[in-house]
Amino acid sequence: MARPAPLIELPPEPRTVLEGLARSRETAHSLVQRAQIVLRAADGER
Repeated sequence: MARPAPLIELPPEPRTVLEGLARSRETAHSLVQRAQIVLRAADGER
């Protein structure tokens, strides 16, 4: 059984940067995906 993921606290400035990357159409797809994963984890998703 997997252990629960640690809580990620994301301050406002890095969150803004990650949100911009997650919406970007000019950034590499892999970086967009990573930004989306971090944002979802910060929002409590597993």
